[in-house]
Amino acid sequence: MTDARFGGAIGRARSEDAFRVRELARAILPGAGEPRLAETWAARDEAGRVVGWLEERLVASELYVLGVGVDPAWRRRGVATALVRACLVRASVVHLEVRASNAAARRLYAGLGFDEVGLRARYYADGDDAVLLTRAAA
Repeated sequence: MTDARFGGAIGRARSEDAFRVRELARAILPGAGEPRLAETWAARDEAGRVVGWLEERLVASELYVLGVGVDPAWRRRGVATALVRACLVRASVVHLEVRASNAAARRLYAGLGFDEVGLRARYYADGDDAVLLTRAAA
């Protein structure tokens, strides 16, 4: 699967991607758990290098996005959009949460049709709130 803006490919993470996915996850989401490779999708550039990841959990027909990260050198190039779009076709409803202070991510998800449906006050260790988002399949 590809995204016109991103230009790379989105596919299931493979065993050889484990180190790079973990490296990105640690750098982008410090303190978060490491993504489970079996539930992770990878965005690869034209050379096949992992430049982003998305961890998901499918429960019945609902999908929960547990984490999304993009290499800082690849941000604002459609990588996160391509990863999220890839998961939208696999479930009737998609849920995720995002830091209230992460304006860029909130704009991304709003542009993809997610609705803000709740708030978890002081959810993160630094006291930031988590905004709960949901999107029904088109």
